[in-house]
Amino acid sequence: MSRRRPGPELPGAVVLREALRSIRHVAREGRDVVAEAASHGGVPVAQVANFAISGAERMAGVAEDVVGLLIGSGAAPLDLSLSEMPADEASAACFAAAAYTALGHVLRGLGARHALVSELRLRAAFLRVGGENASTRPAKLFVALREAEVIADVRMEPAADLSADEAGRLALFTLLLWMLSDRDVGDASEALDAAQMIGLALRTELAEAGHDETAVAKLLQEFRHHV
Repeated sequence: MSRRRPGPELPGAVVLREALRSIRHVAREGRDVVAEAASHGGVPVAQVANFAISGAERMAGVAEDVVGLLIGSGAAPLDLSLSEMPADEASAACFAAAAYTALGHVLRGLGARHALVSELRLRAAFLRVGGENASTRPAKLFVALREAEVIADVRMEPAADLSADEAGRLALFTLLLWMLSDRDVGDASEALDAAQMIGLALRTELAEAGHDETAVAKLLQEFRHHV
C-alpha cells in the first residue's frame, strides 16, 4: 500500500499546539477540583470558578481550531506503518501526530478521564531511537516513549480498574501493536480497538516485562498479526 504523508508544517506549529493543549488540559483538571470543592459545600465560589475555567477551556479549544486552520492541525494519515517509516524529521512528525490521536482514543477506552499527551516528546523519542533493526526498533521505541513520559497527568474514571501508570503502559503497547499491524484506512479505528483488547489481555505479561526490550519485542512480534 502507498503511504500518504502530509506536507511540511510551519516552524513552531507543534510548539503552539502543545501550549494550547496544555492550557485546555489544566482547565479540565481545574474543573474537577472545582467539582470536588462544590461537593464539600463551596457552591457559590465553585460556580464562579467553574465559569472562569469553562471560559479558559473554550478559548483554548477555539484557539487550537484557529491554529489548525492557519498553520496545520498536525493530522497524519491513519494508515502509517512503523516498519516503513525512516528515522527522519518528516517521519517523526507523522508518527507523533498519528500517535497523539491514537493515544487519546485508547486512553479514553481504558477509562482515562483526562490525560496530557505530548506531541513534542513523541517526536523526540522517535528520533532518539533512530533507524534501528526492524525487529528491535518497536520495543526500543516502547521503552523510549515510557522513559520520555509522553503521557502525563492521567486521571482515571472512578470506575476504572487500571492505575494511571498501567493505563499509560497499555496505551503505548496498543499504539505500537496497531502501527505494526496490517490494516487499511477504512479499518484503522477497528484495528486500534482490537489492539487495545489484546493489550488488556496481556496486562500481566506487560507488567512483568517492564522495560525489558527483549520481552516487549517478543510480545509485539507474537501478537502483531492478531490485530
